[in-house]
Amino acid sequence: VDDVSLDSKSYPTPPNVPSRTSQPNLWQRPSGLPGHIEHMLGSHIRTPFVAANWKMHKTVKEATEYTCSFAPLIDDVDDVDIVIAPPFLALPALVEATAHSQVRIAAQNVHADRQGAFTGEVSLNMLRTSGVTLAIIGHSERRQLFGETDTDVNAKTRATVDAGLTPIVCIGETLEEREANRTFDVLDRQIRKGLAGLSPEQIAALVVA
Repeated sequence: VDDVSLDSKSYPTPPNVPSRTSQPNLWQRPSGLPGHIEHMLGSHIRTPFVAANWKMHKTVKEATEYTCSFAPLIDDVDDVDIVIAPPFLALPALVEATAHSQVRIAAQNVHADRQGAFTGEVSLNMLRTSGVTLAIIGHSERRQLFGETDTDVNAKTRATVDAGLTPIVCIGETLEEREANRTFDVLDRQIRKGLAGLSPEQIAALVVA
């Protein structure tokens, strides 16, 4: 949503995208991942997952109006997981607005501790009791702008799993790392450290984005 205006009254016509039937390799993970990462991720190819992270955009009213207009458009979509991650203030309103739709609601961040003197943070219990079922963890902006480390990501991921929510664990290299041909080294480190201590079953149930 960085470069796209979200207008609840107008929707651009999507391009003609080949179906998965005509493009059988469309949803396969990239080749060349380190062997232990392939082992951790397993051989299962999950249902396509589309998440819109709204970042610091939209008031509660704007978010609700947009979601109420959008949700009916995907009533018949049953082969893609669709998630919206609005700002924190809009979470309860969007949980209610999507209660009978295909859309699921995610938080953009979470704190690993159950409670405490952490000004400006949001706990997993607060999210769970609001009806939220997923949480984005380790987004590149959290890593680069707010100094989150792989250790922080691991603590949040494990706490989220323990709380019964689904983590959306973000990984990815910076432009400088890509240009230095360090992409797989970075992904390797982020996956190993970010998912450390989780069982294969727990890893299979979360989302790596």
